[in-house]
Amino acid sequence: MIKTRGTDVIYDNVRFLAQDGELLFLTSRRIANFYLRNKIAKEIDEQTIQLLFEPKGPGHRGDPFHLEPRENRCVACGATKQLSRHHIIPDCYRRHFFKNHPDLIHDLHDILALCTKCHDRYENKHQASLRQKIANKYSAPLPGTGFRPYEDYIKEHHAVGASRTIFRHRDQLPPDALQKLLCMIKDNGGSTDEESLKKQMSQKANRKTENYKTHGELTVEKLEKTEDLQAFVEMCRQYFIKHVRPKFLPKHWKVDRPVTSLLDIEATFYGGMGWKQVNKQ
Repeated sequence: MIKTRGTDVIYDNVRFLAQDGELLFLTSRRIANFYLRNKIAKEIDEQTIQLLFEPKGPGHRGDPFHLEPRENRCVACGATKQLSRHHIIPDCYRRHFFKNHPDLIHDLHDILALCTKCHDRYENKHQASLRQKIANKYSAPLPGTGFRPYEDYIKEHHAVGASRTIFRHRDQLPPDALQKLLCMIKDNGGSTDEESLKKQMSQKANRKTENYKTHGELTVEKLEKTEDLQAFVEMCRQYFIKHVRPKFLPKHWKVDRPVTSLLDIEATFYGGMGWKQVNKQ
């Protein structure tokens, strides 16, 4: 059962201005403080900062979704307490998008506020069926691929247990039982001298091979090959709408909003520093 921690403030809505005074986007106090500490922006008031350099790109100029203040309330039920961030695209997929699609990790369009009660209900009741739907559509098994044959895994598992039993209880074992355990170890290609038993007993049997890939990795690989990214994102959004039935979505939020890249924004506004470096500040 997933339990989500909550807060009363998700969006700080700090205004981020260009040198000419035009609004570029709204941001968090953490990111605003990063600019102020690094002396690449100045504070106009407690809700506004202004760049001290001319950005290379347009930021979110003219994009009403990113320029509209976000309300700190659950998009499902309207609660204003114990809020949390919900990622419409599950983390098992987002983490593999970072190399080519960092926008899917950081784009606020697909990160919405849910109260902990609505968040837990959705995660525990509906997320598993979404993953199964994706697994079927993209032929990406939920357990992943790249496993050793089950028989080999069981043989190793038994050999590890046998090594542990012999090392700890050799003197108490009946001869027949000892011989059976020694055979388990030899059948798995192990040695039965004292040093080898000590080494083998600390090992852990593993079904995964070096070619193992998670369900998320397999799905993203298929998306990269088929260039089906927009359809995938829209499927996740539609699933969220169907099962949460949100009544308080942001004004300009859309299921069919194009998946746009933040690469230019990142290079422009973070002075060549990535999101991870900004978030460490």
